[in-house]
Amino acid sequence: YTLKCWIPLECEPGANGLAVVPHSHHYGWNTVTSEVEGLSRPKIELSPDQTLIIEPALLNTPPGNVVLFGDRLLHEGVVNRGAKPRVSAEVTLVAKR
Repeated sequence: YTLKCWIPLECEPGANGLAVVPHSHHYGWNTVTSEVEGLSRPKIELSPDQTLIIEPALLNTPPGNVVLFGDRLLHEGVVNRGAKPRVSAEVTLVAKR
């Protein structure tokens, strides 16, 4: 099990930060790994007859708040629409049996 801890250090709520797809951790997504800008990233694998509508919601997280979520929750850093750069820290905790 993997737990993510995201901490905004400098951000503008509503203009940049972390977006999540509510309740997405309840679905059994099939994923494959693809390379994006030199990094391996998971990608949802769909069959030709499937369509996927994902609507991420930007979290209202002022600097210093902490967001904890499981690794199955779809999430992304959003494009900065603010006047300041977004600076955040992310810690990943992994529990092995």
